[in-house]
Amino acid sequence: MDNKELIKIFNKAISDIGFKKKRNNVWYRKGEYVTEGVYLQKSMFGNHYYFRYGYVINELDLDGYFCHIDYKPAFLLREYSLIEKLFNLEVDISDIDRDLQLKKIIKSNLQSSNLDVPNSKEDLTEKIFILNLYVDAKVMKHLNIGRKDDKYYRL
Repeated sequence: MDNKELIKIFNKAISDIGFKKKRNNVWYRKGEYVTEGVYLQKSMFGNHYYFRYGYVINELDLDGYFCHIDYKPAFLLREYSLIEKLFNLEVDISDIDRDLQLKKIIKSNLQSSNLDVPNSKEDLTEKIFILNLYVDAKVMKHLNIGRKDDKYYRL
């Protein structure tokens, strides 16, 4: 399987669950308060991709970034080794197996019902507090939060 075929398979699977391709290897699914983003980042060191997921706050400009908040849902951690193999074109997996397994992981894990996607400023703030997600100054100002000693607080 080559890069183009991998992207084609991924695009089909992710489009089937509501994501729309916006630019090279970037897909978004618009929500009420945040938009989910998925990015396949090509490695500079081999023929493989990194799977990135994050949130875009609909009220803020992206300023050229992929998302405002990089986030790793539990399934990315739980199935990390399989995901890593499927997106590594140097790993010997038949095209059919790679296709079927990618579709299964995407469909079973990226359905909106399987993700706790924040649908308000309060939901997003709570998720940041609970998971201690990194956010930049622009997002902290928007959410009216601060950070000290690696902990967030409300202003």
